[in-house]
Amino acid sequence: MLVANVGRLQGGVRLLPEAEPDDGHLDIAVVSPRHLRDWATLGWAVLRHQNRVPHMEILCGKRITITTDRRQPRELDGDPIAPSDNLTVTVRPGALILCAPHEASHPTSPTADPEQHAHWSGLPPIQRGPVR
Repeated sequence: MLVANVGRLQGGVRLLPEAEPDDGHLDIAVVSPRHLRDWATLGWAVLRHQNRVPHMEILCGKRITITTDRRQPRELDGDPIAPSDNLTVTVRPGALILCAPHEASHPTSPTADPEQHAHWSGLPPIQRGPVR
């Protein structure tokens, strides 16, 4: 099971084609292959960008609670977190602030200085500190 707010996995694999980081929804891929052949069929369909992926159901919601009958290993952004028999994920609108230059207003050879990038884009300087 995968809960995400973006559709691409590492390596650019598009698993959840409808997932958007700013739509206020979480997308959930429930995969249920039972045998090696099922995994191969699923993987081939994902790599070929097929509209229907066998052994995978896609759901959507703003609050997701997953409960299992025993503790399961879990990951958060690819990093292991404590195993548990439940997981609740919610959308926090406005929790992530991004700063990116506007294409038309930054020079062709940008500097590594993030303050300068913000200046070129007309955005306020980058705020340092915890993300809300």
